[in-house]
Amino acid sequence: MDVKRILYVDDDEAMLRIVAATLPRLSGVEVVTATSGAHGLALLGQQRFDLVLLDYELPDFDGADLCAEVRMRIGASTPVVFLSGHEDGPERRAAMEAGASVFLRKPCPPAAIAAGIAPLLRERALDPVQP
Repeated sequence: MDVKRILYVDDDEAMLRIVAATLPRLSGVEVVTATSGAHGLALLGQQRFDLVLLDYELPDFDGADLCAEVRMRIGASTPVVFLSGHEDGPERRAAMEAGASVFLRKPCPPAAIAAGIAPLLRERALDPVQP
C-alpha cells in the first residue's frame, strides 16, 4: 500500500504536534509539518505531497494568498484543505475561491480531520493524471 504524504502548515506548534502524531494512526498517512507559509512553499518545491493542510492565519501569509500560491506551484489535482479557527464567513469564501477543496473549523479533533481528508485521498489515488 502506498503511504499518502500530507504537508501541514500551521504556526500553532501544539496543533502541529497533535495532528502529526495522531493523523498517521487514524489514516495511515505521513505528515510533514511547516510552521510558516514560506517553509511550506519550500517543502512543496522539494517533495511531493498527496494533500496540503493549511491554517488560514499564518504570520507570513494570508490563507487565501497561500492557497493561490500553492495552486500555482502544484496545480489543481492535489487537494488543499484548510484547518482554521475562522468562522464560516469571508475567510472561508476567500479560501474556496483560491482553490481550497475543504474548509474545516478549529478546534477539530484528529478523527474529524481524518474523516474530512479520506475522500480526497481516495479520489487522488484514483486520478490517473496525478503528478
